[in-house]
Amino acid sequence: MSTTESVSVSSLEEIVDLPGHLRFLSGLLDRHELPAECEARWAAELAAIRRRQEDQALRVGLLGEPASGKSTLLNALIRWPLLAAHALPAPAAAEILVRHGPQPRLWIDNVDGRGEQLGDDESFAELVKRLTSFEEAARTVSRVTLEIPAPLLEKGFAAIEIPSLSQTAVRDLCDAALVTIPADIPVSETLVELLRTRLGESLHRCLFVVTKIDRVRPRERPRLLETIAGRIAGKLGVDSPLVVPVSAAAALGEPLPDGTDGSSSDAAGEDYRELQTQLAAAEERIVQWLEAQRAVLLLERGAMQVAAAFDRFEADLQEVEARARSAREAAEEGSLRGLRPRIEESRKRHVAALALRLDQAVDHARNAIAATRQESLIRIHDLIARARGGEGLRGAVAQAGEVLSVLEEHLVPHLVAVCAQIDTATRGEAAGVAADLPALHPLSATTEGGLPRAGKAARDLQQLVHGGITGSTPAVLAHIRADQRKLIVWLVAGTFVGLLLNLMIPLPFVFLSVPCLVLLLSPRGERRRKMYWELLRSTVESSFARLDAAVGMRLAEMLGEARQQLEETADRYFALYDDLAQSRAAADRARAEEAARAERRARGDLDDLARRRQDLGRARSGLQQIHSL
Repeated sequence: MSTTESVSVSSLEEIVDLPGHLRFLSGLLDRHELPAECEARWAAELAAIRRRQEDQALRVGLLGEPASGKSTLLNALIRWPLLAAHALPAPAAAEILVRHGPQPRLWIDNVDGRGEQLGDDESFAELVKRLTSFEEAARTVSRVTLEIPAPLLEKGFAAIEIPSLSQTAVRDLCDAALVTIPADIPVSETLVELLRTRLGESLHRCLFVVTKIDRVRPRERPRLLETIAGRIAGKLGVDSPLVVPVSAAAALGEPLPDGTDGSSSDAAGEDYRELQTQLAAAEERIVQWLEAQRAVLLLERGAMQVAAAFDRFEADLQEVEARARSAREAAEEGSLRGLRPRIEESRKRHVAALALRLDQAVDHARNAIAATRQESLIRIHDLIARARGGEGLRGAVAQAGEVLSVLEEHLVPHLVAVCAQIDTATRGEAAGVAADLPALHPLSATTEGGLPRAGKAARDLQQLVHGGITGSTPAVLAHIRADQRKLIVWLVAGTFVGLLLNLMIPLPFVFLSVPCLVLLLSPRGERRRKMYWELLRSTVESSFARLDAAVGMRLAEMLGEARQQLEETADRYFALYDDLAQSRAAADRARAEEAARAERRARGDLDDLARRRQDLGRARSGLQQIHSL
């Protein structure tokens, strides 16, 4: 690393300020009341970040498409054909971490959380191959950790093969990456798209290893490497990408694809030795690049981990702030702040709703009276129309009284139901006031109740109906009887006058003419029926009009009582409010203030976290620029 780069890294260490960020995150645990699960998760994540900060070994990920030579490259780097040459499908494979150790050891982390440790024995290599080649075995394993006494790993590097190429995996598991590109498929469009979409922010930490280089003719290898470097630069925007060739077979002393035997220097030939020389050169370039970038890579690793922690902690802090806000609002609501206007608003709304319901009840009553009146007139008219003679008319009028009596009985339940409707409406709107004011709900039982005189009002209406309509028919019947008696008197008087005239004028027609004249001058049957119908109709309508007015007056009294009852309910809530406000004010004010302080702490820490995220973002940009120097 140059002096300029050293100065830049030193400056960036102060700007990144990883120790300060970790102190800030640790302080959040002390400043906020967190659920136990959340607090444990934060503590575990901070401990993991500190462990990674203390671990100075660079983790180099082996990334690439399936069958691109990742496992064989790892075997070549450790000079041991330990891993299976054929990679498992990504969903079935486990992460493979290979680090330095004095002797071969194996740790297995199972998907169910159990761990196993094995030493160096005869089954070691066989077990590693089985875990990395058989899908059934790999399905139960999440990570395989190997300790190998390999010279390359002794320099402070650890290699990790990741089954799925993802930005999260590179960010969380790798400090740098070796991207495998098979020589027979140089930078496929699939690989380009995969790197662009999933590793866009990590390409500056990637080195490119061309595997299976022994499948390319020696004279074509330099041009192939230039072509691959050009494609990476052009399609991925990586300036001066480091591209190195590797032959795993030459590294392990195995035969080449063309059958060249590397068991001895004589049998290997010049090309075999050239491949081994290229491998040594590639290894040296990789190590030099990693050593030169070690400080920057470690600093960037910490910055990425802290940035990821910022994102997760921010979500939890937002929940803390939301809970504090809810607690403050609940405390303010509990202290009844602003409740008096709500009581007034509730009263106005429910009084208006009650007025509408009462108007509907009155309309129901009057519609019932009007319908009964119409039915009465229809039936009475039918009776009068079918009556014959004076006796028939008297009978029709008597039957009209019976009809009116029956209809009275039908009308009474309607009016009683109206009283119940008014009482129900009053109770319902009073309950609505209680529902609007949950802060006073425990005391709302004292405000419940309907109309105190609803039953008496119903009895009054029954009395108004009974006899109020049928009482009109006796007067009409008496009128008809008087009219008929008057007709008889006139007939007797006419006969007497006719007799006197006949004595003076001895002609028969004189005796008969006077009674006949009386009959001619008296109303005939149809005229009499019409006259009696009009008399009965006007009498019935007058009775219904008086009943409608009387019922209207009594209902108006009920409506006034209902409105007064609802107003008194609201007034009792005002009284409850005053008493409750005095008793709760101090305690609720203290709760609201404490919640407000918690809310302000959360908001302040969120603002601080946002500022730190911006600073960290600028520092990471600076780190990426150093990679390009």
